[in-house]
Amino acid sequence: MLAAAKALGIMGGVKAYHNLIVVVSDGRNDPFHHEVIEGINSLCSEFGYSLVEFKLNANNFIREKIEPIASAIIFIGERSCNGSVKELGVPYIFIGDSIMDATVPSIKIDNLQAAHTATKYLCERGHRRIGQILGDKLLKLVELRNMGYKSALRQAGVTVDMSWNYYGDFSFRAGEKAMDYFMRLPERPTAIFSHCDRMAIGAMKRANEMGLSVPDDISLIGFQNIEIAEYMALTTVSQNLRQIGRSACMAIHEKITKNKDIASVLYFPDVVERGTVRRI
Repeated sequence: MLAAAKALGIMGGVKAYHNLIVVVSDGRNDPFHHEVIEGINSLCSEFGYSLVEFKLNANNFIREKIEPIASAIIFIGERSCNGSVKELGVPYIFIGDSIMDATVPSIKIDNLQAAHTATKYLCERGHRRIGQILGDKLLKLVELRNMGYKSALRQAGVTVDMSWNYYGDFSFRAGEKAMDYFMRLPERPTAIFSHCDRMAIGAMKRANEMGLSVPDDISLIGFQNIEIAEYMALTTVSQNLRQIGRSACMAIHEKITKNKDIASVLYFPDVVERGTVRRI
């Protein structure tokens, strides 16, 4: 953050910049942020904006240092802002579930419905013992995905077993640890729903190391559809992250150039069928 701030010349005083889009993220270094920012940047280049990213959640810094030099601000992630943004004097939009105020423009994934769809997909293929690899339990999106997972199980007449839940941190390593955990259970799951593709791929790697076949011995479905998921033939829920980034940038651009109100958008992800889920 400091290097970016010095590059903009804003630590010692305000310096005016034209056509500058500032992305404020919550500091997570994962494919979600990377692919969303790639989508934003693709339109920034097309429309002639410069783009810079700050990783912080300090409202005072945003208002005092970033706002004066930004044409617009795009917030990414639940922890990218820790308070009200309605006082901002520049266009802004949120990507993620950080803001529950319906009057604040945002682009969100329907995380509850997406997780329901993923779990239902497994249930429809005969699975009843379905494990879940969750992310950080403090995140709203994790809570929503857990609700969707449980609602799909209940709809299928399956009793929710809390021992089939493993909390991770969205990393490959968390997926490996989750597979270790599930394979130690007296009654192993036949399928696993992972809250992100990286954890699903980590689980797949660990399963292979154990001599298990995916999907013959255990099925896996991920969440996000990051680039590597295609190469791993991972069945997953597509969030279309680059399109989300482009949508955010387009909304900002139309606000700047046409004074068009920024409307909130809710995306409904779909399952991308590949090779890691089988019928039983």
